[in-house]
Amino acid sequence: MLTEELAQGALSVATNYVAGKCQDRDFQVAVRQAQEIAGSHPGSGSIDASGHAAVLATNALDRALNGEALEAANYAAYAAVYAYGGYAVSDPGAYADEHR
Repeated sequence: MLTEELAQGALSVATNYVAGKCQDRDFQVAVRQAQEIAGSHPGSGSIDASGHAAVLATNALDRALNGEALEAANYAAYAAVYAYGGYAVSDPGAYADEHR
């Protein structure tokens, strides 16, 4: 759900950092990029708000890279819900994973 190329890059750096494949300064750059992207993501004009999944996913990445696991999980869960689209609103089973 990360639509911004810089957000995808930040995620890649974070993955490499956890695997010990990049340096701390590279990770810190990724942290700053994720924060900037999360604060400036254009969002979506979609009437059913499904396009906002990318905004929420970017915020999840920002929170995760800042060590805020619970907040990251909350944003990621919201992103997953929005990604379902308008049809899922009337299907409570569509939210089973997030509810669990």
